[in-house]
Amino acid sequence: MSDILSRAGVRPIAHTRSHDVQLIRYRRGDIEILSLMPARETGKRTVQVEMFAAGYAYNIRTGKDLGRTSRLRAALEAEPALFALLPYRVTGLSLVAPATARAGQEIEYTVRLQAENGSPTGHVLRIEVSGPGGVRRYYASNQNMVGDTFTGTLSLAVNDAPGRWKIKATDVLTGKKVEIRVEVKGAL
Repeated sequence: MSDILSRAGVRPIAHTRSHDVQLIRYRRGDIEILSLMPARETGKRTVQVEMFAAGYAYNIRTGKDLGRTSRLRAALEAEPALFALLPYRVTGLSLVAPATARAGQEIEYTVRLQAENGSPTGHVLRIEVSGPGGVRRYYASNQNMVGDTFTGTLSLAVNDAPGRWKIKATDVLTGKKVEIRVEVKGAL
């Protein structure tokens, strides 16, 4: 089968010598997501994967930046290991929102992904909003970025509690996070 695929121009992005591990690839634009699945329960073990091209690697489950590499090591047990392989290095996120707002109004905010050696595209953000005292509200969602930017709107209810609110954005692929505080005043 590998000969047929090779002749058709289909080439895997990685390989491993472990025969009880299944490599699953998902591509979203320039982003490669690699899942290492144990084919059967064999207990905890470390698996090494050789990629055919170096890229900036991130452990999606832990958010660990693995740097530019062509080798991955993963401890497998029952759950798959998930890696993002990018042609650029993500250095962080920035988040801009107004310093104050009123209950019953909308807060517009913008998240930017900062990268070196390329133009990011195809990232997903996890947006979480907490009210005063760290109480998590129902304002949470996953959002697709357009290029390196996402602009969102938080619609506050007229009876939302006044105080310091927190907007937090996390890049799902790399684990990079940023948060900002907004002082919410009571409705007029």
